[in-house]
Amino acid sequence: MTFNKFKNNSSKTDTSTSGSQSLITQTGAGTTSGVSLARINTANNAVIPPAYQDGKFATVFSPSLYGASSDVSSSGYYHISSSINIASGSSPFTTPIDSYTEVFYAPLTTISTNIPAQTPTFSGVSVNAISAVSRSLSGAPYLSSATYTISGSILGLFNPLYYAGTGIATITDSDSLVTESGGILTVSTAGGTIQTLNAVYDSTGVTARGTGTVPYETDIVKVYTTSSFAPGTSDENINQTGLGTTSFSLYINGLNKAGTTTTNTSTVSYHTAGNFGQPSASGSLAYYGKTQGTDTSTTLVESFTGESNRLQVNNNILTFIGDTWSTAFGLYNLGATDLQVKPGFLVKPGGTYGYWLTNPSSASDYKYYIRKISSGASSNKVSMTLNLGQALVNWTSTTSNSVAVALLFESAKSGIYTPPRFFDPSDTLSNVINSSISANTDGTNPFGSAIALYGNTGGSLSSTTYTIPLRPADGFTVNATYDEVYVIIRYKGDPTPISSITTTFS
Repeated sequence: MTFNKFKNNSSKTDTSTSGSQSLITQTGAGTTSGVSLARINTANNAVIPPAYQDGKFATVFSPSLYGASSDVSSSGYYHISSSINIASGSSPFTTPIDSYTEVFYAPLTTISTNIPAQTPTFSGVSVNAISAVSRSLSGAPYLSSATYTISGSILGLFNPLYYAGTGIATITDSDSLVTESGGILTVSTAGGTIQTLNAVYDSTGVTARGTGTVPYETDIVKVYTTSSFAPGTSDENINQTGLGTTSFSLYINGLNKAGTTTTNTSTVSYHTAGNFGQPSASGSLAYYGKTQGTDTSTTLVESFTGESNRLQVNNNILTFIGDTWSTAFGLYNLGATDLQVKPGFLVKPGGTYGYWLTNPSSASDYKYYIRKISSGASSNKVSMTLNLGQALVNWTSTTSNSVAVALLFESAKSGIYTPPRFFDPSDTLSNVINSSISANTDGTNPFGSAIALYGNTGGSLSSTTYTIPLRPADGFTVNATYDEVYVIIRYKGDPTPISSITTTFS
């Protein structure tokens, strides 16, 4: 028996019904209208004669969509049910075996041109910065990780039809440094029913639909997750001036009935000025993924990725027992005459190229940075090279926005020479420049005792590389006993910052 119902309306009330039944009889082995009977031979036919012992039913009924045609009026819901009763010989018919299904049908041309367009919409999308972790460099903070939450609702995903797959709604991001975890990231309607728990709600947004159920046309989908920002050890967004990328995007996506994506985009700042108790005037935190205290610079090359080889500007420099710079977390700890290290650059704090910090003191236009170079010499060296990526002015120059360098060889420290002898690699024409520069002379002697200044006579400049012939007669020696050099960098004003110090010994 077959029974058909046709419903041409969304309330699914019957428009028309029909039914039919037929009796199929098969006597003995053979097939009639899809009903097959078979004899199975026994081991001894004389004792147990072969008889009807097997049967099957295949394509007994081939129902079609009742009334379906290429006309738009045939569009609607079709309910088809069938049942089979079986009787053998004079035995009564068995209990019916039923099967039914319901489908929506419309001519293809009608579906493509007459079903309303479906564009999901978004409601209540919210993004919040939850937590942040920072590290410091030269007393300035940098973001090293952060977490954010995003949530929102998607409407119109089920009206008039919906996508049956594993991603009717998703949350994604634009940044390889950001990952999502927890919450409801992906909503599945694979197979046509809800597969994701607590994701699909009624139109009020209060009552969640159960999994395995069919969503209503007016249902909404809710998604939310935590996004974690975690730059790697080589990741930063520091430019010579200002910052590079300062934000990323979080996307809430909804698929319409055709599987086409509609996206809501939220632009998220890694850090918003003023958040997490930071001063708004400093702007947004840059990010820097290198762990606090680590440094990829070497004993001969400084790349300004940390401060492990930096020394404090004080009188201990003169006796060559310079105090190391603290690489522990610390904020606003630059001295009045200190330059600032920001990832990849040496800058004037508060200047054009600075970051976060103001100038700690405007009493002097000269700022300093001291870096220890360990040559590793096991024998006498005859020459040294120094390259800061730009030409230097003489140590005695007062040129605005300039970079100068003085070297203190371990072999020329206080205790060996009085006063200790400093060396200007940029002055290739002089030997003794000044035999005694008074203590605390602005721009030429930031120390509390007098120093002497010597030139690089016999040296040369090629591009930005200074060649420095070592002069044992004047106290400038590099060997197994005196194998270190202090490089004192001085900025006058706010010059284009240097990004490396490279030295060699031969």
